[in-house]
Amino acid sequence: QNYPNPFNPETHIDYQLPKSAHVNISIYNLIGMKVKTLVDDDVNAGVYHVSWDGKDELNKPVSSGIYICKMISKEFVDVKKLTLIK
Repeated sequence: QNYPNPFNPETHIDYQLPKSAHVNISIYNLIGMKVKTLVDDDVNAGVYHVSWDGKDELNKPVSSGIYICKMISKEFVDVKKLTLIK
């Protein structure tokens, strides 16, 4: 899970890979539109940390509300709820 949650102005997401893989971590709003891509890269095995500052792809602040963080790698998919409070 991200921390802190709820968050303002930033939240942190930790993830771990047992072996190298392509990783995509993206943020979506509740109607399914992608808000921001945090990671979309080939990543070596290890522990990683990424942050989201509550801004979209155009670097504009998004509104308060619930967002979905979707993490995808070759052998793993996970979805978490993030709550932004301003």
